[in-house]
Amino acid sequence: MYTLFGQFLIYLTPNQLLAMLLAAAFNQLWAIFNGFLMPYPSIGQGWKWMNRISPSTWSLYGLTCSQLCDQDVPMADLAGQETTVSAFVEEYFGWEYGFIWWCALILLAYCIFFRTASVILLSRVNFLKR
Repeated sequence: MYTLFGQFLIYLTPNQLLAMLLAAAFNQLWAIFNGFLMPYPSIGQGWKWMNRISPSTWSLYGLTCSQLCDQDVPMADLAGQETTVSAFVEEYFGWEYGFIWWCALILLAYCIFFRTASVILLSRVNFLKR
């Protein structure tokens, strides 16, 4: 998905430097709002939309839930209380195991969007000066 996003930016911008700057800015925003540094329940009400449009949210959500959300292994949570791994992930991050296929579908939609937009930009946008 990130490769397709990079191709999209290359076709969108007139030079490589601008594409790299935009890619760095978007990747930084996606890293901040992907739900790892600030879990979704802790994000301010006005910024929750940023978490939902971030593609890295869905890859992190799907990967974490596929590996940890079905684990009934006991652990101590942040307050020192006894809980299971799956209960902690659901309570702290707000992620549910049953949503992993939706995560895969959302990531596929991002890939299709970036690829389709890249093809359209490649065929319609021309930065050559005559």
